[in-house]
Amino acid sequence: MLIKGAKAIGVRIGGLNKFQLVIYSGVMREIIRLQSEGKLRPYISHQFPLEHAAEAIQAIIDRKVIGEAVLVG
Repeated sequence: MLIKGAKAIGVRIGGLNKFQLVIYSGVMREIIRLQSEGKLRPYISHQFPLEHAAEAIQAIIDRKVIGEAVLVG
């Protein structure tokens, strides 16, 4: 990341929707804004047909997925 001048931004929002709804709503609005501006580009390493969802989960468990696994259908 340093060589390419890239940034890594992480957000952990687990539980916020239950305990801090105002903060959760703000975080979600910001994520949606960044996505709509094209500033979020997740790396998708695997795509699976919807009927192969079990294989997708197994690939995640087996640590074969680098980035995101996406179900399409």
